[in-house]
Amino acid sequence: MQIEQITPKQPSMRFSKESLNLDPARETERITLFIQKTVRQNMRRGAVVGISGGIDSAVVLALAVKAFGPERVVAVMMPDKDSDHISEVYARELAAKYGVEPLLEDITAALQGFDCYHRRDDAIRRVFPEFDAAKGYKAKIVLPQDLLESNTLNVFSVTIIRPDGKPHDWSLHYQPKADGSGTITVTLDDHKQTMNVPANQRKASATLTNFGLFSHSPSDGNHVMFFIDDLNYSAAK
Repeated sequence: MQIEQITPKQPSMRFSKESLNLDPARETERITLFIQKTVRQNMRRGAVVGISGGIDSAVVLALAVKAFGPERVVAVMMPDKDSDHISEVYARELAAKYGVEPLLEDITAALQGFDCYHRRDDAIRRVFPEFDAAKGYKAKIVLPQDLLESNTLNVFSVTIIRPDGKPHDWSLHYQPKADGSGTITVTLDDHKQTMNVPANQRKASATLTNFGLFSHSPSDGNHVMFFIDDLNYSAAK
């Protein structure tokens, strides 16, 4: 997949932790009105919300209930075989708080049908060759604790838990600049490697091939989208 840079027609706000300095009541009202308008324009009268027990889906459910009332909101839990049971517990508590009866749909069979687990395991083995889910290895994608301090959203970490309980951490940080250049920093436990992306990367047909992980990161009015494979970077001269 070729790296693609898009300049939006209207300037976008650069994200930082100061972006969270807002009036919660006013923003809630603004978003609620937007949801109502958008849904009604599409000839709908309510919402279906996937809930995981996490913060994101909790906020969405609360806004949907405020916009339409609990009787017009359907909350759906969609665990798979690797989901932590505590997520369902939290999701049910959330639904009860807002007066919504949750539905449970296990999506394991659907993911198996798309061969998702095999593709995931194959991708992880490109970084951790010893990874084997059948032997008790586990993996999860997490966000670092200092996300806001670094003023960026384009960071993720893959944590591998070995059968003996010892974790391995792998993370990728892509920092774009307005001129199209940037850096990609990959960290594996205590080992770090940084690769430079040149400003003329699009003209040079620089490519990163896709194995399933995606980052979409705004910076200085630009949106840079890229996929990453096994950390190989190539560019024609």
